[in-house]
Amino acid sequence: MSNVESVDIAALWSDNRKERETADQDIWQALAATGGLIISGYPGVEFVDKWARIGVAIHDAPEAVKRALTIAVYQRGNDNYYRGYHPMLPGSTFKVSIYDIGPPEPANGPDLPGMEYMTEPTPWPKESAMPGWREAMSACYTHMNQISQRVMLSIGRSAGFSEDVIMQRFSGEHSTLRLLDYPDIDHSDTQGIAAYRHVDASALSLLWQREPGLQAEGPDGVFYDVPMIPNCVSVHVGTVMEKLTAGKVRATPHRVLGSPGNRRSMGFFLEPKLTAPLTAANEATEEITPLVQDTYAWLLLKTHHSREKYADLIPDPETPITT
Repeated sequence: MSNVESVDIAALWSDNRKERETADQDIWQALAATGGLIISGYPGVEFVDKWARIGVAIHDAPEAVKRALTIAVYQRGNDNYYRGYHPMLPGSTFKVSIYDIGPPEPANGPDLPGMEYMTEPTPWPKESAMPGWREAMSACYTHMNQISQRVMLSIGRSAGFSEDVIMQRFSGEHSTLRLLDYPDIDHSDTQGIAAYRHVDASALSLLWQREPGLQAEGPDGVFYDVPMIPNCVSVHVGTVMEKLTAGKVRATPHRVLGSPGNRRSMGFFLEPKLTAPLTAANEATEEITPLVQDTYAWLLLKTHHSREKYADLIPDPETPITT
């Protein structure tokens, strides 16, 4: 099995246009060859492993700590429904527990029923329970957000789209830092797959893994291993980027192979502002107010309404409101 390609992206911070163009070309060619890529060389890269290992330790916290952070559909009396701890329940389709962290100051979305859940603040463990954890995760969120935006702009440039137009779609804060815990996989039941082939509903995903197993599917249909390299993360294109570039950049299918024991990973999912249209980033139409059904908020509400745990909480945005 071959590996995804690795790219040093330090030149994305260079004032030298030619160096940036070379980095753009390297990123573009890596995506074209293996569907995903490993990135290195960016500012603050030396902190990635430390932050990620601190982050996934949330899954080792005492049950009382996790209960206080659990979404209210599973833990009555809690105030959080979207951000926070999502435990894996018996019979769950996805065999994983997650903890979701949102932006420091969530931005407002369109006036749609259920929007208040999508813009709620992140619940944090008490400092006495996990000293320094919130500070580390806040720094990690900021870092991953900055890196993912640089890579997004690089891919957008290569696809022929304006940096300014694309950045307008991301001027509001809504991205997600996710900490995952997969249980020990029973290979006889799952054929060794911890997470089946899928694409992420984001612009870009930056993924870190404590154990090996992540694979990206290239345009040739071959699954390429994502190697574990110290202080490096892999990049995978999501469906939002595919929409913003009118299909010129395709979302990256990927999967996770199971391994003995539990598996820990971290993902940063770069998301547009809630009011951003998910249409091609066309300069000629950028000043036109988008239809609400074209916005990222609409897609987010529609997606969450389709999930059993949110079906009775978040209305279908397509259903007319009656009084």
